[in-house]
Amino acid sequence: MRLAVVDLQFSWPPLGGAEIDLYHVVKGLRCLGHEVRLFAGGARDASWEQGGIDADRVPFPLEFLEFGPEVRTDPERIAEICRKAVDAWSPDAVLIAFGFFLKIFVANAFRDYPMALRYYAYEGVCPRDFRLFLDGKPCPHNYLREPDVCRRCTLESRSREIASGRPGPYVSEYLTCKAYAPAFYSQTIQAIGAARTVIVSNPIMARHFAGWSPAVIEVPGGADTKALRCENDPGGADSRGKTIFLMTGRVDDPAKGLGVLQEAASRLAKRRDGFEVWVTADAQPPGPDVVKAVGWRDHQGIMELYRQAHVCVVPSVWEEPFGLAAVEAMAAGLPVVASRVGGLQRIVEDGVT
Repeated sequence: MRLAVVDLQFSWPPLGGAEIDLYHVVKGLRCLGHEVRLFAGGARDASWEQGGIDADRVPFPLEFLEFGPEVRTDPERIAEICRKAVDAWSPDAVLIAFGFFLKIFVANAFRDYPMALRYYAYEGVCPRDFRLFLDGKPCPHNYLREPDVCRRCTLESRSREIASGRPGPYVSEYLTCKAYAPAFYSQTIQAIGAARTVIVSNPIMARHFAGWSPAVIEVPGGADTKALRCENDPGGADSRGKTIFLMTGRVDDPAKGLGVLQEAASRLAKRRDGFEVWVTADAQPPGPDVVKAVGWRDHQGIMELYRQAHVCVVPSVWEEPFGLAAVEAMAAGLPVVASRVGGLQRIVEDGVT
């Protein structure tokens, strides 16, 4: 087949799990014999786009659709640009991948194509921040079923940022797309209903989309085991013979559960010594002395930490859509201790994996 993939947030080198997943999906589809082209939309200035794209490091056809200042506030025009570029390539089907609120406009522009929608986080059911996480626990609401509740929640939580007159990229797009309006809800329902398939990462997401799409398919993410496999050497030079627990990723994000890990470390320190907890933060977090900031690391730096650590910990408190950190650590040969939430509970089989 000739497959077009449209992604409005793609960056390479990657800034998150969505880019990594899409990168390997496109590579995999091409290995299966399909002809695939990625249409990445955005702006070249870093203040608006999520990140840059080093085309020389992308091993498949990629067409960058630049949204200049004159079109950034016009969702319909952005959707038109995407449609025109894809039409010129004449694909058999279209996959709409990651995007904030513009994703709905783009999806509706391709309603007459065989189309699939890929949801990496809880976009579509949580306009507040795509996390479905409120007041320190999973949120029970769903924008598809309770649009008024979710609109109020989003506006209340973002009111200060909106009033500042200097909203970040996410809120700017929320305002540009008028995602606070009832019309946006209608457009969302229309786009999801028009897709042949909605692809999600875990059963929680599947339940939220059930009844709104003709078909909801659960496809978890994955990791490149060849690239991640390493010779594990616990007790390396930096560990001074101690047992090392490692937490990677955005540890400054409260939903990632650093507080849970600090509490666990404090309890353990009262019972035994001879261990440290390493976290990929630039600044030393407040809390127990056994928790050490080792700085933000690139992929190669993370591999070095995997070599030195004994156990990887993924203490998330939100319903992780997938849990790439856990899979990558396993692929590198580390046992994983993870919260029983979201996609993580599908990755770690207690006492087995």
